[in-house]
Amino acid sequence: VEDLVVAFSTGDRTLSTNDALVLDASGSYDPGDPDDTTGALVLEFSSPSTVIDSAWVNGATLTVPARTLAAGEYEFEVRGTKGGRSASDSVTITMAEGDLPVVTIDSSFDVKVSASKSLTLRGKAAWSDGRTGRGVGRFSYLWSCDEIDLDKDGATRGTGRTGQNIVVDPSVLSPGGVYTFRLEATSGGSTNQAALVVPTNVAPWAGSLTVFP
Repeated sequence: VEDLVVAFSTGDRTLSTNDALVLDASGSYDPGDPDDTTGALVLEFSSPSTVIDSAWVNGATLTVPARTLAAGEYEFEVRGTKGGRSASDSVTITMAEGDLPVVTIDSSFDVKVSASKSLTLRGKAAWSDGRTGRGVGRFSYLWSCDEIDLDKDGATRGTGRTGQNIVVDPSVLSPGGVYTFRLEATSGGSTNQAALVVPTNVAPWAGSLTVFP
């Protein structure tokens, strides 16, 4: 029986208290029964940091209205259950005063990635009010990783650390590793960042196989 895959679509990030917080776990699924023919995957949101209003929950999405959370750090968890199995994911959200761009890193991939393949992370930054104009809404990006020097030759491909998206070469990833990637976005003198933890699969190990007639 395969483990359930339960995950938020984005990782840790900082938001302005003027913005609504949207946590989406709709990408969660049962790999052994993706169509839920044997029963539905039930998701439940919780937080040790604040009381969750049932009105904020709509299926697999939790939306906290703007100006509801005071400045501070909040942890949210989503737990999925099905057929006696369970899995969970958590995210840390920092609410800050003032006007900040919204920065996210897409985490809609498998819970663990292969260290033998290149890793593509997609970032996004925008003003919540959709403002536009000369130079407004245009962002400069800078990626970093707590465990990897992304300036190292061959560590990244394409635009390197300064693109909206980043492609990490498998040569710098180790099987069974855990990597924290951060994306900083700046526009009009305002800077914000998001973070995402990416674990890699453990490499296969030696074993034996016995076949009986």
